[in-house]
Amino acid sequence: MRERSESVYATLIIVSIAMIILGMFGLMIGLGAGTMGMMKGDGASSSSALVTGFGAFGLLGGIALLTFLMISGATIGATEKRGIRKVDRNTRVLARYGVDSEGQTLTLEWDFPDPKTRFYVRMEMSNGSRVEFQCVREVFDQCGEGMRGESHFQGRWLGLFRPYIGMQPIVQ
Repeated sequence: MRERSESVYATLIIVSIAMIILGMFGLMIGLGAGTMGMMKGDGASSSSALVTGFGAFGLLGGIALLTFLMISGATIGATEKRGIRKVDRNTRVLARYGVDSEGQTLTLEWDFPDPKTRFYVRMEMSNGSRVEFQCVREVFDQCGEGMRGESHFQGRWLGLFRPYIGMQPIVQ
């Protein structure tokens, strides 16, 4: 469940692109005004130098922010399935669905013929937090909505779900 962080990233990308565009315009206007002043023989005015400085700051700041966001996003994508393998003994399955190669959400079993379908399970952990995991089809089939069980996960990858049949065992 990264909807919030994805919207923050999208907003920051839009801000960085706006900074780059405004910086380029500011740089062009400032340099153009300074050049015109020099051609008239008046010299460059302090306002044209100020606009040029703001333009350069906006352009370089926008490029730096966009570069940071791209590197940060690539790092998160590369490391989200890594980490320590953890076990939660009292997990509840909230929802499960697949996403096909075209990005459409699939919820019905017969909608999964595409071999490129990715499977996701949304779970409530024993501490009350809700987490969305990606998994393979075999693990997905073990996760029935509303079931409780033991989950083994690593980062955002669900490696095993062992459902409890009947009463939940007492964990000591």
